[in-house]
Amino acid sequence: MVARTQRRTAAAASTTRKPAAKPAAKPKASAKPAPLKGKAYRSAGEKGTIYDARRYVEEKVLPKQTDALKVFHHAYDRWGKVGQDQWISTNKSGGNFGEGFYTSTKPELGYGQYEFDVTIPLSALEGKKILEVTDWILPDNFRMPRGVSVLAVKQYDHTWFVFKPRSEDWLNTVTTERRWDRAGERPGT
Repeated sequence: MVARTQRRTAAAASTTRKPAAKPAAKPKASAKPAPLKGKAYRSAGEKGTIYDARRYVEEKVLPKQTDALKVFHHAYDRWGKVGQDQWISTNKSGGNFGEGFYTSTKPELGYGQYEFDVTIPLSALEGKKILEVTDWILPDNFRMPRGVSVLAVKQYDHTWFVFKPRSEDWLNTVTTERRWDRAGERPGT
């Protein structure tokens, strides 16, 4: 009887044992980030899409360059001295998108012979938002979304960036270059 009880106890113990632990899962190789998605926005009958500024620039504007965004502003007259850092003001230009500081990723000599270079580190775009629009004219009653002060418009192989009012302090703080080209300096450098 003792032997039978010992066998039953041993059999019961073997069925209640915990299974062997599974080997730890191998860490996955770094996955690609999710595709860039924006949030639809509409004002005064016009459509746009709000994007994270850094990802927008990295993926839609400069897919091969990842350290800084270089943009150019052209004017018929200079404000400030050549070769020295100058304060950027949204009152210096205007156009189809209302008041703002208009820049492009390629020189736009049709807007003036004098080129003003602006360089923005991509790290400075972290946490900022950009509104991309597709129309080249926005109505006067168009309103920028809350928390967005940069407008982007794609045109062929380059992008226009319009820094709207109230973005000057941030723009002047984060730029690593904001100066007029010297005489004879090649546009776009």
